[in-house]
Amino acid sequence: MAPQHDNTTTSTRKGKSNIGQSSKRPRKTDYCNDVNTAIKYRAQILREITNNLARVHDLMLTEYQIRDINDSINKLLKERRSWEYRIKQLGGADFTNINNNNISKDSLTIKGYKYFGRARELPDVVKLLKEANLERESKKEAHNSAKSLKEFENQSNWTNSYYFRENNATKLLNELKLNKFPKPIDSKTFSSINIDFTMDNLITENTEFMEKYLVQKKKKFLLQRIKSKSND
Repeated sequence: MAPQHDNTTTSTRKGKSNIGQSSKRPRKTDYCNDVNTAIKYRAQILREITNNLARVHDLMLTEYQIRDINDSINKLLKERRSWEYRIKQLGGADFTNINNNNISKDSLTIKGYKYFGRARELPDVVKLLKEANLERESKKEAHNSAKSLKEFENQSNWTNSYYFRENNATKLLNELKLNKFPKPIDSKTFSSINIDFTMDNLITENTEFMEKYLVQKKKKFLLQRIKSKSND
């Protein structure tokens, strides 16, 4: 007669051997109503993340294995976050505010997905990173150009100090106020004069008109530069 096995003992042993495996955790955190159990599940996940982070650096891994491990880490990070919110809901500690820089510093993130260890060196990931950097720089330049263009077109925000940023700007305006032309120049005559901003002896009796003219001329020059850069 064959010896009978104690099924209860066998299942208990199996249960003990499976502690720490994700298969023993509920798929939905709502199924857990005990805060201490939820904390244990979170601890399991942290151990699995740590193990996978160590594995993903292995030089003997194939490309398929690297992708599989990296994908597992991303899923575990989401699962950990879900359990942290559940723990908080059950009245436990708030783990959501804990700094996880130790995990993030070893990764790069592209469109919300993290790459760890050797996954960062995969050809398609390197290409994605390059494209993401170019896109970010392009958006930054476009934003800066649009912002500058808006500021220049909004004349209500103008000030002389904003447009005359050269070191000799204050000196130039002071000289204009201290000197005099034999007679004022009207706008029609003045518009035909080719003004050199490096002149040391610009003199006029109509200082206010001169300042406005210089601001307008400089605005036109800077506006052309901004539009030129935007078209490049």
